[in-house]
Amino acid sequence: MSATTLLLYGDSGDGKTAQVGALAEHVYNTLGKKTTRLYCADPGGWATVQPYVTLGVIEPIDCTGLPPWEMLDAITKGKVRREGKWVVDLPPTLGMIAYEGYTGLADLLMQSLAKDAANNKNIGGQAPAVKFTQGEASFASNSPAHYGIVQGQLTTCSQESFRLPVDYVVWTATARRAADNDTTATILGPQIVGKALTSEVPRWFNYTFRLMAIPPDELTKRAGVHRLYFSDHTDMTLQGAKGLGNDRLPLDADGLPPFIEPASVVRALTLIQEGSRSAEGKIRLRMGL
Repeated sequence: MSATTLLLYGDSGDGKTAQVGALAEHVYNTLGKKTTRLYCADPGGWATVQPYVTLGVIEPIDCTGLPPWEMLDAITKGKVRREGKWVVDLPPTLGMIAYEGYTGLADLLMQSLAKDAANNKNIGGQAPAVKFTQGEASFASNSPAHYGIVQGQLTTCSQESFRLPVDYVVWTATARRAADNDTTATILGPQIVGKALTSEVPRWFNYTFRLMAIPPDELTKRAGVHRLYFSDHTDMTLQGAKGLGNDRLPLDADGLPPFIEPASVVRALTLIQEGSRSAEGKIRLRMGL
């Protein structure tokens, strides 16, 4: 079975975790009461989806406080900790695995390398720019080599998660403004570590959706709303910047709106499926099939 892979990214408060909960409910209701596992590396936790946890729809796994390199390798293979050891646990009742997320995992890996550098472990062959001690404690910054090491490991491990035997694999990330690797234009995409992967990660996924909270406007009496963008779009928060997205619609498909509000990843997937069916019908008619 090949999982449908999704990347949801946005700023803090843009509703990424809430959309994971909504999709978990959809998976439970439509795929034979299959549940969702949420690997959470963000220190903020999963309070947004706590009702789903209480109801047994989402199984949260706290990834903070664990050795991060071993942890990343384990969770992207579908492992959980049992009696202090990582073991594969992929029951047929598991319909979705979600990772919260790229940004938190990258932070944990970079922090681990900085601690190693403070303890005189030279990982990557470059010394940190800053290193000092205070009393009995030692501190160091990350070296330039650390960025490439973390980027490489996140690339390998996250793509390995795409092969897990579930229906959906979802990753989230905080939004980052950066320069496009090819054009130097300003883009908005997922924050991993450094800038190199911001424009690369969206193409790994079947679908990449940018989430954005539109605050209320007192002048126009407009209520606040959350918005989901399907594909590349103009970033409202930074003039001239391009927000990244990917809907994978066939050429002959009926067009999608540029965004939907209120944001709904379930509705977004439904519209994409309807668009794909419309393309099939047009091709069938054109070819006389």
